[in-house]
Amino acid sequence: MKIKLTIIVFASLLFTGCMEKYKFQDGEKIAYVENMGLGSVSICKDSTFYDVPLDKKSGLLKVPANERITIMKWVYMDHGYMSYSCGPKASFIPLENQKYIVNLELLQGGCFIEVVKKNDNKVTGVDFEDSLGGVSCHSK
Repeated sequence: MKIKLTIIVFASLLFTGCMEKYKFQDGEKIAYVENMGLGSVSICKDSTFYDVPLDKKSGLLKVPANERITIMKWVYMDHGYMSYSCGPKASFIPLENQKYIVNLELLQGGCFIEVVKKNDNKVTGVDFEDSLGGVSCHSK
């Protein structure tokens, strides 16, 4: 039996027009995020959720560096007879000019978020992110 999944991403449906894009201040440090897996990425800084701007040159998302942010991915799926939504969050301190990978995966009726640091010197190409911590921002 084939079940067709329809994935409607956070930015394209649920919060279109409701979330402003993060605007960097002059001289503010930047880190970069590659979005993998399902869902779209948003960040929370100073208790406000923002859409994340895309760096057109690298194709990566830009996030504020050198301070703790909460990063969230959101996905909504409709199986035709039921729907499912998931929005896991994690907080970390991205370092200036460092590249990260953020991934959302589904597992046994739930979901989780992964944040890893890109590291070309490792066989896997990634490294653990030591600053991962509890969520520092919650949805209102």
